[in-house]
Amino acid sequence: MDKNTFNAIEFVRALSDRVEARDKQQGDQKVFVGKAREEVDRLILNHSVSASKASQILGLRHDQFKALVLKAEEEGIIDPVIRGQVKHHYTQAHLHALLDFIDAPAYKDKLSEAVIMAITSLKGGTGKTTTASNIATSIALMTQQRPRVLLIDLDPQGSQSQFAGINTDDEQNFLTAVDLIVGEREHQELGIDCLYGMYREEGYSHEQLVKNSVCDTHLPNFKVLPAHPDDTRFEGYIWESILAGSHNPISLLRDKVIQYLKDDFDFILIDTMPQSNPVVWSAMEAANALLVPVTPHELDWKATKSMIKSLERAFSNSPSKGENINWIKFLAVNYESDHNRDFEILARMKHCLNDALFSNQILRSAAFEKAAQSQCTVPDIRKSERLCTPRQLEKAQMSLSATVHELMMFILTEVQGER
Repeated sequence: MDKNTFNAIEFVRALSDRVEARDKQQGDQKVFVGKAREEVDRLILNHSVSASKASQILGLRHDQFKALVLKAEEEGIIDPVIRGQVKHHYTQAHLHALLDFIDAPAYKDKLSEAVIMAITSLKGGTGKTTTASNIATSIALMTQQRPRVLLIDLDPQGSQSQFAGINTDDEQNFLTAVDLIVGEREHQELGIDCLYGMYREEGYSHEQLVKNSVCDTHLPNFKVLPAHPDDTRFEGYIWESILAGSHNPISLLRDKVIQYLKDDFDFILIDTMPQSNPVVWSAMEAANALLVPVTPHELDWKATKSMIKSLERAFSNSPSKGENINWIKFLAVNYESDHNRDFEILARMKHCLNDALFSNQILRSAAFEKAAQSQCTVPDIRKSERLCTPRQLEKAQMSLSATVHELMMFILTEVQGER
């Protein structure tokens, strides 16, 4: 796919026509189908490897690897290796620093521009937030390529804040994307005593605040820009600006946040709220790709068809008219593979969406729920923790891995093109 020839409005118009034609042909068939320190340390250790595995990742003989580690420690390139009772533990931070030390190729060398992916769905409970966090973690765990990943949370529920160890129930002491968007207006025009204004009065520039608001996670190349329940004010601000006709606020996320971060990351994933509103439109305006998770159930598929029909109008009314979008893809999630319970809806989705639907599905598994309860993702879990049965964990990890592999191959070969 040549990104220069992709037209988002024509794409969704054709897709909407196929959906309507299929519905008329088929009718409405009824188908019955924030962490503590020890938690962070646990996740870091879960992704650590032995000296043998580390030398393999770096492509070095064991003696070469030992010499490299010694030199890197002496020069302060890496922190001291974690020495366990049985073996040494090389964390992802160790591996990334060592790979950078030997100038190993990285993902930033392959991509011509950052992939800025808005992940959105009209229906709540479809697995949008779970999909965003698990895909982000999976991409970040491609150790040899070291892709730089940022997850921006635009959902005021703040579910993604867990990866930065932030408790959104506590008094807010961090800046969100919405704070960075509306902070200047609140401070200068409205005279509101806010955290953004306090930092500006201390001499920090807007760009410095944007870059410093990105929070670390348990992986060195995975960052989060968290959300907070107070972010609900952004929608009101957008509607107020639209009705006043003063300016178009839909581009504010792009201009006040993404603009300052896109060169620091290879993948930026934007987790939106499950609605079609100006906040979601601003995410689509800031993005260059759109990923729509769909649970292959009747109500979810109907909501997705409604979303498809509304996208043409949303793009037509946006400042960029959809020209910023390089691709739109749909992904079946929560797919129940046992007894082909979801097969009929999935087949109907494939008939309508054709190549716009990824071939792989993220399977329904108790592992995703257990991971969320433990404030981590499926790739963070180890069988030895016994958070779920080995079968459930394997099903989740394998389907997620296959899906992310397909996504990355699509981006590298059909959109960006291998360098």
